Amino acid sequence: MSLIFVSFAALEDNLYDHPVYQAPVNVFETSQVLDSEQQLTLSEVFSVNRQHTYELCYRGSTHGWSSSVFHSRCDSKGKTVTVARTTAASPGGPRVFGGFAGSSWTSYSGYISNMDTFLFRITEAGGFERTDSVTSLGNAQYGHISACPRFGNGDVRIFSNCKTGSTSPSSFS
Repeated sequence: MSLIFVSFAALEDNLYDHPVYQAPVNVFETSQVLDSEQQLTLSEVFSVNRQHTYELCYRGSTHGWSSSVFHSRCDSKGKTVTVARTTAASPGGPRVFGGFAGSSWTSYSGYISNMDTFLFRITEAGGFERTDSVTSLGNAQYGHISACPRFGNGDVRIFSNCKTGSTSPSSFS
């Protein structure tokens, strides 16, 4: 599948710490992958009670389409949100999906175990849908200089050119 994606690094450590609800602010407003409604939908999930902001760490159209550039900009940033959109030419047309990385990306470690990592998608009705986790928590993320973000044991793979990828199960994205 052909796609575009961005990654955002959380600027605070704990994403789930504040029980009092406050309306979200748009923390993904710099995204060119998401429309304004999708930005607010993800902000409701990832910016709990306005306690968390995100900083863009990678955008292929701005920073270049290589895995080494992705890693130079996103490694060791802590928790990140990666958002991808398939192109109109992809099977099923454009769809928005992504993953929450509970651990920092690395260029050298291979598989990263993490219980907080999960996948999500924006539904056709504009809602947020997440899986309980990736299929293999021991292989929650794959960090290597030759790979753009990869989640699970092949659940979401963005290839080294950062413009194509695959999902399994393919119906999830």
